Amino acid sequence: MAIDYPGTPFVIKELSGDERELRLTGRALPFRPFSISGSQRINVNWMQGCPEGSATVMGSKEEPTTIRGYWKDKYLNTVGEELVEAGAVNQTGIAGSGRATQNVELAPMVLDGQPVTSVRAACDLLDEIRRMGQLLEVTWGSVTRRGFVEKFSQDWHDLHDVEWQIGFQWINQGERTEAAVFVTTLSSGELANTMRLAYQRMQDVVVPTSFGLKPNLADAVGSFGRALGDLTSQVEDAAANLADLAASPGEAYANLKGILSNEVTECREFEAWLEQRVPSAYAAPTEIGTSAADQAAATETAALNQAAPDPWVMVETAMWRVECLQRVREMRRIAVEQISTLTMQVDGDVVAVYEARSGDDLRDVSRIYYSTPYEWRRIALFNCLVSSELVAGQRVRVPRLTPAELQGGGG
Repeated sequence: MAIDYPGTPFVIKELSGDERELRLTGRALPFRPFSISGSQRINVNWMQGCPEGSATVMGSKEEPTTIRGYWKDKYLNTVGEELVEAGAVNQTGIAGSGRATQNVELAPMVLDGQPVTSVRAACDLLDEIRRMGQLLEVTWGSVTRRGFVEKFSQDWHDLHDVEWQIGFQWINQGERTEAAVFVTTLSSGELANTMRLAYQRMQDVVVPTSFGLKPNLADAVGSFGRALGDLTSQVEDAAANLADLAASPGEAYANLKGILSNEVTECREFEAWLEQRVPSAYAAPTEIGTSAADQAAATETAALNQAAPDPWVMVETAMWRVECLQRVREMRRIAVEQISTLTMQVDGDVVAVYEARSGDDLRDVSRIYYSTPYEWRRIALFNCLVSSELVAGQRVRVPRLTPAELQGGGG
């Protein structure tokens, strides 16, 4: 079936991970027609000598879809011409607040309300979506499909023109489903090293070497860097405790996951600051509202704009901001993946989750799963409990024990 909606945006939305939304319109749209197809999975068995076969209907299947297109900087950078003329963005091509939100529909490619103005940024974005393997919802007019980017190809004609191709693997026509979770098994040492490496990669770019940031920006960058450095050190300490067999597994896992969650939060705050505050440091003055919040924001912007920067510094700042965002997002995604890894590792070490009834205690749980009441201390340690007492409705995880661990009682 060929679908042709010339004026309708092609929308790619992440249903997991960053949950971003990419909208393609105008010259950013794929070549038409956009063809989709489906099939029915049918197994036919033929008995020897029998002219009639028997069929088993296995269910419908959405066939893969490949779309193609051609992007040029001069077309994607509509924001650099029309929006600048409209006063919506500054000369660096970075969308600011205010009128940019009113004119962003002029841009042929928009990511979460912000124009994507170069083919390099567009290709990096699509390739990142492919590498992360997030569940996507793709819509064009009345057509909706959910699935994954299986392949993304780039054929560069020069640095400003690229011919591209995206291969989608579908799982349904938009019915709700759970996102895939990719989990790798990491030792505590590998986990800490991976986080430290991501932090170092971020630190390599957050302090620019070719130009100087405005004092306000430099102070904020330093503050975020120190906070993430402290959290990374805490991850290393918590990972070391996880490797210590004398530590409570449940407590160690919970502590490490909590630190990683804090790291995710800090990264998100850094990303929001890079996306909002850095552009405002070079934004043109706008009308000031009468509220206290508006006055405070105006005061901050005025302080940032005390000295007009050199145009080249503005361009370098814009490039620096994009690279910083990539590194901080990489750090956050690694932390999210490690949280998933820890969750799956804990679940793999659990035989069952027991819900206590009135009068139960950990000795009863130990008797049920280990055929002895004397391993209750192991259950208590795994769940960070200080006694064997339970209350009705309380849930405890029962750890998996090896035959060697089951030899001897805990008392």
